[in-house]
Amino acid sequence: YNLALAHRIAYKVLKSRHKHLKIAPALQINNVVPARKNNVIDKMMVFAEQYFYWWFMDRARHYDFVGMNHYFTDVRKGFSLLGLQPEPHNDMGFYMDPSGIEFAIRKSHKKLKKPILITENGVADRDDQYRLWWITETIHALANARRSGVDVIGYVHWSLLDNFEWQFGWMQKFGLVSVDRTTMKRSVKQSAKSWANWLNQK
Repeated sequence: YNLALAHRIAYKVLKSRHKHLKIAPALQINNVVPARKNNVIDKMMVFAEQYFYWWFMDRARHYDFVGMNHYFTDVRKGFSLLGLQPEPHNDMGFYMDPSGIEFAIRKSHKKLKKPILITENGVADRDDQYRLWWITETIHALANARRSGVDVIGYVHWSLLDNFEWQFGWMQKFGLVSVDRTTMKRSVKQSAKSWANWLNQK
């Protein structure tokens, strides 16, 4: 509640000085699905997880768009607080389902009626095996959502460089560019080169 209140106050202060700014909180919003479509408990757990997103955004209230961080689909079964993680997994053990972003933004659009900016989206992929597939499928999912009427105003990939990933340190590799932690040399990964070629053809 206090965090939502802080967002509301910050919004008013910034808008009073710079009316042209577009301002919003960025929230981690997963795609959440029941493991068993018609199971009441599974559906209740899905509702419980999603309730926080909408509760928070309702209380933040003042924002010009929805900032969405999205990394995985959470499959809920029974009363477990931890979602199931089917195959395939990324290097953090998350279920890789890039198309799940489409369903997450559709739900957000339906609930919040605001433009959506993808502020973070990526995959921990040490061997750069899945990244191009992940990006390509994500862009297709965003295009599908836009065709259905969702106002997707932008996409920011996480991340440009391999980063320090909280409690995991340097182990997880999210970057389009690898970083040698001894020499600090940067090397553009093949997935980034292939994505750049794909973009240049559009």
